Amino acid sequence: MNLLRKLTVVIVALACSSVAQADLITQVQPFNFTSPIFPVSGFTNGDTGFQLFDPFDPVLGSLTAVNVAIDGLVEVTGVLPISLICTLGCVPFPYFFDLTIQHDYGLGFLIDPQIRYTGFNPGLPGGFLSVTTYNHSMSFNEFTDLTGITPVTSLAAPGAPIGPVAPVVIPAVGATSLRDDFSDPFAQPIVSVLPTHTYSLIGGVGAQGPITGQVSSRGTITLSYVFENETTSVPEPGTLALLCLGLLGLGITRKRRASFLGSAQ
Repeated sequence: MNLLRKLTVVIVALACSSVAQADLITQVQPFNFTSPIFPVSGFTNGDTGFQLFDPFDPVLGSLTAVNVAIDGLVEVTGVLPISLICTLGCVPFPYFFDLTIQHDYGLGFLIDPQIRYTGFNPGLPGGFLSVTTYNHSMSFNEFTDLTGITPVTSLAAPGAPIGPVAPVVIPAVGATSLRDDFSDPFAQPIVSVLPTHTYSLIGGVGAQGPITGQVSSRGTITLSYVFENETTSVPEPGTLALLCLGLLGLGITRKRRASFLGSAQ
């Protein structure tokens, strides 16, 4: 009888437990592009290269979370222009400069992640090469949907300075996309966007042109759909309750019968 009782408990536990199967779909998109620093001081340069991910298909189940990781590298090369002031002769004239590079990946960043080079040039031409690596990661889930803001973790290794001042990396703090955005092919947020550059020369009297050069960006965007697979067959709640009660009743009846027979003997 002990064996029968144990089997009944096992059957009840299996029948009355809901089976939820977690599943995962991961997509990886590389990006690699080069954009010139447009040769006009103060001009904003930006180009967009769309690399859409496949939206989540609700037929597969219930979307639990969308995890996004962006790993990239930005290489900036160019030349700071010479600046001269000429009266009886021509001498170098110092000036401040600013070069800002920012990325927008369509995630609704509250502040687009930026790499900013600012510094002081003595007026002489100077070439530069700077490479910055970075990572942005975030998870869109039911809790972030409630607030409408998803925290973003940003890490970066700033490259070499242009001039004497090290570059400043401004991280992405938060994003405003929601899980539903990833299920709508017309509102899907994830795209790879070429960098936007803003730059200026301040006090560059007699400058022989603005900052010139190019910005290269490359890396990968990894997007993962975490969802509950609803293809697993689970009894309806009413049927499941009746089944559980029936199995429990069967176990109790057998137990009472065994007790009665034992006492009768």
